[in-house]
Amino acid sequence: MLFLMHAFRAYGGDGQHTCSWGPLSLASEQYMCFPAKGIHAPQDVGDGGGSHRPNGTSNSGDDNIWSASSDCFGEYCVYTNTKFFGNGISLVTTAPNHRRVSQIQVPELTLKSRHENIRTVEIPAKGRGLVATRTIRRGERIMAMGPALLVHRNAFRELEPDDLYYLMDMAVNSLPKSRKEGYLAQAGTMGGHKITDILFTNSFQIALGDPDGLHYGNFPEASLLNHDCRPNLAFFVDQNLTHHTHAMRDIGPGEELTISYLDALQLRSARQERTRNSLGFACGCSHCTMPREESDASDDRLRAISRIEESHWSWNIKPRR
Repeated sequence: MLFLMHAFRAYGGDGQHTCSWGPLSLASEQYMCFPAKGIHAPQDVGDGGGSHRPNGTSNSGDDNIWSASSDCFGEYCVYTNTKFFGNGISLVTTAPNHRRVSQIQVPELTLKSRHENIRTVEIPAKGRGLVATRTIRRGERIMAMGPALLVHRNAFRELEPDDLYYLMDMAVNSLPKSRKEGYLAQAGTMGGHKITDILFTNSFQIALGDPDGLHYGNFPEASLLNHDCRPNLAFFVDQNLTHHTHAMRDIGPGEELTISYLDALQLRSARQERTRNSLGFACGCSHCTMPREESDASDDRLRAISRIEESHWSWNIKPRR
């Protein structure tokens, strides 16, 4: 099961390679990957230098009309589409990356995702979370949602904090009312500027096809899924920026729905340190709180799984003839 969890995060349901980084991305950097089928911008991308108002910010179609901020810092501007993914999205990014996003064709399943099998409740010692309202079968899709906010990774190191906060505020305030409220209802754990804190706490890393396409994406619905080192859901983010969650086993009515924010093959001590440093508390899931003898045995099995994976991992595999 652990190996399948590990593999599911690297590959989509159809076998296509996708990026599926966890929510603890900004607080503690993770490895990088790129979708096999990236989204590529047109060659005419402009110079991107200085403060400017970007060109080409509108497209035909009622659901693909973008507005762009007149206030930009360096090459970073705010782009908003109030109907994208059915409920709106804002970007803090560059003109070439905006063009990449504007070319995405939103899958019909994303627009039709109604979440009829889940509801939001208060979870003791966790805050808000999601529970099943009926029996959910293994493999069943739970959610397929687009991001509310996408922020270019380099903006965090290239912009002055006040300039970044200005763009972040503008991006969230430009969203439709319900989408803005959904974003602001999320918890932050690090303090400081609220909108940035929420992104720091609840972001997934997204790649738009090349090294200049690295972004942090916030999916308000997915942020309601609390962490468990042995979760009942698996997730991935596809090349259309859609965050998918599926049941890994049968789930009973009233059971909390969880994902893992971490690498499932990490040892208990590494998982505890990661959640403590990134979320401000050590993980208290059943797998982390089992008796020491059982925990040590689990760590031994994880080491064995890692050794098996390493022994089978090779870039020089030749097909049989």
